[in-house]
Amino acid sequence: MELPNSQENHSISQKVRQKAFEKRKTTDDHNMHIIGRAKNEYDKTYYLMKNSEGMNDQGGFVYMSKNALLLKTISVLVHKDGIPEPIKSKINLK
Repeated sequence: MELPNSQENHSISQKVRQKAFEKRKTTDDHNMHIIGRAKNEYDKTYYLMKNSEGMNDQGGFVYMSKNALLLKTISVLVHKDGIPEPIKSKINLK
């Protein structure tokens, strides 16, 4: 998912996120599962997402740029096995 150049090349702040939400450019109506990363020929990182909305032209998957991910994400769920040990010990997670 690409963003308009005006957002793709700028920092995503809470103010930008709130404005997009208020203008209904982003919503909180479904989940996406990050399942991988890829880089294009220009070394730009994209995240491969499984979209909970179901099938699309890409079989239910979508690539999102970092800024798109920052703009659209309102919460993150991580399995405890995906948390690095130093952080687990700081929060007393076994």
